[in-house]
Amino acid sequence: MITTNDTNMERLSDIMARVAKLSAERENERQAPSQASAIHPQPDKAADTTTPALPQAKVITISTHRRRQIELIVAARDERDRREQQLVYSSRPFVLCSLPVRRPKPGMLLHKRQNGKFVLSVVGHPDYGLPFGQDRLIPIWVSTLALRQDNRLIQFNSAAEILETFELPKDGRYYLRLVNGFKRVFGATIFFGTEEERKNHAMFDWARFHFFDVTTQVLQ
Repeated sequence: MITTNDTNMERLSDIMARVAKLSAERENERQAPSQASAIHPQPDKAADTTTPALPQAKVITISTHRRRQIELIVAARDERDRREQQLVYSSRPFVLCSLPVRRPKPGMLLHKRQNGKFVLSVVGHPDYGLPFGQDRLIPIWVSTLALRQDNRLIQFNSAAEILETFELPKDGRYYLRLVNGFKRVFGATIFFGTEEERKNHAMFDWARFHFFDVTTQVLQ
């Protein structure tokens, strides 16, 4: 195994020295046969004992947030194996085509995402903007409550329940973010459907809806 140029050159020099030494000894044997038996060349074992330098171990550091994510993934897999996993649900359009992850640019009110033949278009309210980021937790929370309560009209006591469910801090900053997220989801107009070509004809199957039909109570 060749590790560095210095080691390689050292081996080459050693081999050349040994060859030169053997050549000299052969020449001496021809000139003085009586002395040949007394000469026993000793091989230089320096090259044989040379150990290739091992690469230094690479240290990988992870942030506290990333470590927490890994712990949650491992815990979720363990609960799934024990059949103790708590499930949440989401609407089909947001499973196939997600909402924006990052905050849209100022004035941007249209989000379009395509997954195969499925297309999702979301038009944000001019006063509230497009849903994004952690706003995606709101449809998940609402869909899960609707299935658990078996009713399209859901009820919950306070916004703290949502924050507790997703292990978010229960402080003013997250509460305000949650309220603004409800406004963005409530004000958005959603288009979802399919687009495909069939025998040189375009086929469209679309539906337009609002995720919330009506809201009657302000979060407290």
